[in-house]
Parts: sequence; structure tokens; C-alpha cells
Amino acid sequence: MRNSLWKFPEQKFDIPADFAPAYHKKVRELLFARGITTNEELEKLILPKNDGELGRVVTRLHDPFRMKNMDKAVNRLIQAVNEKQKILVYGDYDVDGTTSVALVYSFLKDIDCNVTFYVPDRYAEGYGISITGIEKAIADNIQLIIALDCGIKDHKSIALAQENNIDVIVCDHHNEGEEIPNAFAVLDPKQHDCGYPFKQLSGCGVGYKFLYGYCIRQGIHIKKLNKYLDYVAISIASDIVPMQDENRVLMHLGLCKMQHQNEQKQRDKVLLSIQTMLEQSGLGDKSSLSVSNVVFKLAPRINAAGRIKSARDAVNLLISTDAEEAREWCDKIEKHNNERRNLDQNIAKQALQMIQEDEFLRNSKSTVLFNESWHKGVVGIVASRVSDTYYRPTIILCGDGDIISGSARSVSDFDLYSAIEQCSEYLTAFGGHTFAAGLALKRENLEKFRQKFEEVVAKTIKAEQQEPVITIDAELSYDDISEKFLDEFSIMAPFGPENMNPVFVIKNVVDFATKKVGSDKTHVQFNLMTKTGNKLPRIIGFGMAEKWDELYAPDRSFDICFTMSEDEFNNTRRINLEAKDFRISQD
Repeated sequence: MRNSLWKFPEQKFDIPADFAPAYHKKVRELLFARGITTNEELEKLILPKNDGELGRVVTRLHDPFRMKNMDKAVNRLIQAVNEKQKILVYGDYDVDGTTSVALVYSFLKDIDCNVTFYVPDRYAEGYGISITGIEKAIADNIQLIIALDCGIKDHKSIALAQENNIDVIVCDHHNEGEEIPNAFAVLDPKQHDCGYPFKQLSGCGVGYKFLYGYCIRQGIHIKKLNKYLDYVAISIASDIVPMQDENRVLMHLGLCKMQHQNEQKQRDKVLLSIQTMLEQSGLGDKSSLSVSNVVFKLAPRINAAGRIKSARDAVNLLISTDAEEAREWCDKIEKHNNERRNLDQNIAKQALQMIQEDEFLRNSKSTVLFNESWHKGVVGIVASRVSDTYYRPTIILCGDGDIISGSARSVSDFDLYSAIEQCSEYLTAFGGHTFAAGLALKRENLEKFRQKFEEVVAKTIKAEQQEPVITIDAELSYDDISEKFLDEFSIMAPFGPENMNPVFVIKNVVDFATKKVGSDKTHVQFNLMTKTGNKLPRIIGFGMAEKWDELYAPDRSFDICFTMSEDEFNNTRRINLEAKDFRISQD
């Protein structure tokens, strides 16, 4: 297991006595460290416990008409609805794209629109608005296309649509290119001249704001749209967007809507498709849900459809309104997910072996691997696994034709998109974010691209970006680990990128009954106690068995860092502690 650098808080805060006086001292320090320094800011931070209090929260959402072209886009949708024009909802094949399609399609169906949807085939059409998709829209006499989670760089396909009298409204959140496509309207808060105050919406979030604008203009109560907040929350959790501002609010409301689904009153509020997925993924009897539940249980299942077969399967599940039909789609997606899991594990093993057997690859600052037989649907997952192992920017490519393609993943604070952009002379297409991207290139340019990418990374990556860093938020004592303490710092939730679940450390603890667990015994259940004999709650360390074997010795003291969350066992609330790392005590 790779060693991580532990980074402890450097700043000491002079906290006023009247700031959050009822809270634990270390919670007050956490709040100050995250920029919450007044009681007024604290009041705004605290979100209501259920979606019934939506009125208190909706004021925290920005006016959608502050987004460039929103007026134009909403007016065009009003025209399409009033004239019963044929509308095509077009979305990408990943979680963000499929939830976006489900959101807009379901809402438009609700208001009795003439609407259908289209999701491109990952392998035959690739990312973005495809020519194939536009040709089908032309053949089907579509009059308006709403493109979600894609479109900001799709000049040719959008031009083809507009030339054939099909207006295109783009709802995207990716970085713009040198020019904006000539669509009827482009909604993307990342456009350089867009004055929208929050730039980090998910693709589904942009779709939500578009429909929100439509509701405002048409006098439709927001509850009609928020019926579908499940989709928005899943997109936010899955697309690794910052858990701040509107994302945090929408994530919270979506989780509130999905949780307590074992209570009949609340169950009726959960979308049927989501309820079915929660049951199949083992979350059906949970009284509360977390961002992690969404990321590790729901998102992989939705993603698997597009990776293995067709993302239409995922959309068909998400928009299901019949219980039997939803179960059938859910069973099909479960099979896709099992196949995806086997593929990505086998390919990751091959990729890691390639690095181990090549001296250049072992010592380089970046990783670019290619195998024509690898499955395109899982290269993103493999890139993440390889990046996690060697901790450097990683690109995994595949394809048996003249054009090969793949996915890239970054490491902490390194701008992957910028590095790829500097190698664009060797690419036929690319797009993405700071931490994740997709790209395509001619096979004949692979070595030139690999060399250029390595040069760019080697010149720009900093030493501190080349090793994993665990930022410790606070040191705790045995007495601090309590439900009250957990409740207090949880006011900062939902947690996610740029608002991470705090990491705590307890120093100088000793083992009394730690054991390896899991079917393959690769995980550790830490059973530790203080030097004075106080036994800590169990702490689970995933994948830490090998490191435990290396470091364990009788009577040896350890420091262990971990996150805290609420868990449930036999309908009883309990504190769940998950280890992030451990080491031999330094003092």
C-alpha cells in the first residue's frame, strides 16, 4: 500500500467567544478553517432536515436567468411546448448524461410534450452530439433538440441540425473551445462571458436550471420540477463536481427525498426507479443515505449500461413508472455491472503489469498505456485504478482501428485538461475537466503524443502533487468520538470535492484484537485502545491488510486517521469510522 503524506493544520484561529458557543471547540475550528466565521454564515450553512422545508432553501438557488442565453432558451422551449413540436432530449452515456436525459424527458412528459430521447452508442458514435444522432433526428422530423452534458464543442453536428431546421439548445458544463457552436442557444456557466455566479454545476444541474427557468416563466410550482431531484443529486455525486453552493443545496434536497424510503409516507416520494435500485443495491432498508452510497452503489450500476451495452437501458430504468418494468431493467443493469466489474479488474491487472515490466514507465511522471483489445467502456475506471496506484496523471487508450481513444485521470491539484490541451496537435478530439478527460488520436501519433504528454507533465507537475496527501482536519481524543460530536460537524454535509468529510487522527493507540476481514482478507477491522485502556469503536480499513502485516508488532503504538459518518445496524444508529491511513506513532 502506498504511503501518504499527512498534512496537519498549520493555522491557529483566534475564534470569538460568541461564535457558535454551543458547538464543540474542534467543530468551531473546523468551521473557521472552511470559511464559516460568523453566526450569520453558520445559519446559512445549516440546511433543513427534509424536503418539506424547501421554501427555506430555494432562496439559496441562483436566478436561472443570470445564465447567458437562458431567456432565449426558455422562450424557445415555451414555443415548442405551445406548438406541440417534436422535441428530442439528447444526452451523454455516462451517469450525468443519463440522469440529465431522465430529468428533462420526465418533466416534459409530465407537461404533456411531444418528446422522445436519444443516447449515443459509446462505441459506434463516441462522446458528444453525433452525426448519426442528428441524421436520425432529421428522419424523425424533430424540431427541437435539447442536448445535455455535451454539445459545447460539437460544431459540425449542431450545424447539420440547424441547416435542417432543427434548433439545438445546448445544456453543458464542460470547458468551452476557441469558438462556441452555432446552436440556437448555448447554456454553459463556464462560457467566459457568462455571468452566472456558480460555474461548477453538473450537466444535469444545468438541465435543472433550464427547466427551473421554464417553471418561473410559465408560473409552474417548483415542486413539479423537484419531483425529479433524485436525478440531480445522483449526477452531482457521480460527476465529481465541487460540493459547494448550489451543488451542496441540490445534493442535500435530493438525498432528503431519497432517504427514509423504508417509511411508507416517504417511500411514495422516492422515484420508482431509484427505489428499485436502492433495494437491489442493498440500501433499501436504510433510514438515511449518504453521498458515498450514491457514488459507490447507484452510480456504477447506471454507468455500467453505457459501458457494456447501451446507456438507453439506464435511461429506460430511470424513467420507468411501472414496478415490474423497473425490476426488469434493474436486473438487466445488474448483469451489466457484474460484467463491468470483471472487465475493469482484469484490465487494471494487465495495465499495472505493463508498468512493472517497463523501466521507463516505472520512472516516468505520467502514464500512457494502449492495448487494442481493452474494452472501451472501462478504460476510465482502469485509469483511476492505475492513477491511484502510481499517483500520477494517467491515460488509458484502446481501439483496433486507425483512431484510438480513451480516458484520462489526474492527481490532486494537477490540471489534466490543460496538459492534454498542450498536446492537441496530436489529437483528433478531446474534452473534459481538470481531473478527468476523454481523448482520441490517430494510432500513428501514439508515441509522439506519449512523449509530448510526458514532457508537459514533467515540466508542470509539482513535487507535492506526486504523492498522495491526507489533510488532517483535527486531532481527537477518545472522549471526542460521540454521536453529539458527529451531529455537530455534520452540519457541513453533504460532503464531496472541495468540502470533504473531515479527517481526524487519534495518536498513540495500541492493538488489542485487530483482524483481517473480507472474503479475500484484504481489509482490516481495527480494534484499538488508548494507552489508558479505553477501547475505540471499530475502524474499517479497506485494502489495508498488507500494510498491517508490514507494520504490526506487539505493543507497538500507532497513529490512525479516519472519517466519521452515521451508519445503521439492525435499525440501530451507530458511528461508522473508516480508516484513511495509519502509521507507527512518531512520538
